Amino acid sequence: MDWSRAQRILIGAFLLLNAFLTYQLWGQPWEYGGRLLVSTEEQVREIQDQLSRSGIRLQVEIPRRVRPRAFLNVTRVMPDPAELEQQFLGGKAAEERVEPKTGSLTMVGARGVLVIEPAGVIHYRSAAGQGAPSTPEALSGVDLSAARSAAEEFIASHGGMPSDARLDGITLDKERKLAVVNYFQEYQGTLFFGSHLTVGLAARQPGGPLQVESYDRLWVEFAGLNRDPKPLLPATSALLRAAGHLESAGYKEAVVTGITLGYYSRPYDADRWVAAPVWRIRLDDGQVLLINAITGELES
Repeated sequence: MDWSRAQRILIGAFLLLNAFLTYQLWGQPWEYGGRLLVSTEEQVREIQDQLSRSGIRLQVEIPRRVRPRAFLNVTRVMPDPAELEQQFLGGKAAEERVEPKTGSLTMVGARGVLVIEPAGVIHYRSAAGQGAPSTPEALSGVDLSAARSAAEEFIASHGGMPSDARLDGITLDKERKLAVVNYFQEYQGTLFFGSHLTVGLAARQPGGPLQVESYDRLWVEFAGLNRDPKPLLPATSALLRAAGHLESAGYKEAVVTGITLGYYSRPYDADRWVAAPVWRIRLDDGQVLLINAITGELES
């Protein structure tokens, strides 16, 4: 027997097997029961090239791994109007009315205006904060940590900070001329983009104190996940869907600064509903796109 020839054949077979396994590992998406879990490096590079040709640049790494997710069950939390009236207006409102078209309850007092929507959304506009708007100089010089401290101090004295609240970001809204501190709810380590707690603060002069001008809140309760996890679109697919929407909206170029998997649903005037997994794609101009991670549709 020609042992040298046999040895060469075995080595060649092992090399072919190794190449095949390498391709299976890195050259194809990982799957589990037909459900895409990992985008390959080649796919990511191709998507980056396609986005670049469309004028879209990425300042973040594209998530490559995504596991199946089930729908999240959500229940409405209706706030107590009398309790909110005391917290925000300091006592009985001077004026109270129900808007005939929306069903929202509006209460007006010396401290400001409080609105409670039927879906449980709360809006408060401070009378003290309705003075002269922030100047561009004062707004650009806002200390973001000071803005967070001022917002959390206000939240603590107006119902308290929910235990499942997670800071999402602090931005300078040039259109509203406010420093905006935003929180979302978190469920088992994943953000729920359908809720929010947002405080807007005005800066009247550079280095001066920050004045709370607005407070908006929608908080829910979670009733667990459905039993059947669904396969999700990878982040690469969500980015391509987002690129199409941006092009339709007239964007010639854009910079993606964040890609996050979470849950989302619009608020409903109902006791219970479900929230779908979504990819949140954030741009450097503050624009946010929510792409349904199951259907690929634009949610918001």
